[in-house]
Amino acid sequence: MAFSQSRFSGGSTPKALYELMATDNAIRGEIPWPKVHFFFGDERHVPPDHAESNFRMANEAMFRRLRANELHVHRVLGELASATEAAEQYESEFERIL
Repeated sequence: MAFSQSRFSGGSTPKALYELMATDNAIRGEIPWPKVHFFFGDERHVPPDHAESNFRMANEAMFRRLRANELHVHRVLGELASATEAAEQYESEFERIL
């Protein structure tokens, strides 16, 4: 099956775009959500609920506003003690999906 991949930036700059993608009916209706795989390009090594987590920001701004069964979100496991292990697991996940 063909799919699209998106690499998410973090920080406050893209937050408004993520909210718009999830709440604007015209935009939301044009995105084939079940075919999109979301990856994070610059995640910090923090748990997913941490204030500095890019996943947390994207989740609050967009993911939780969409149907979970339509989403393919691949996040860095920042809650792992080893940043190296988290990066290696994320790389494996990325390669598996590609």
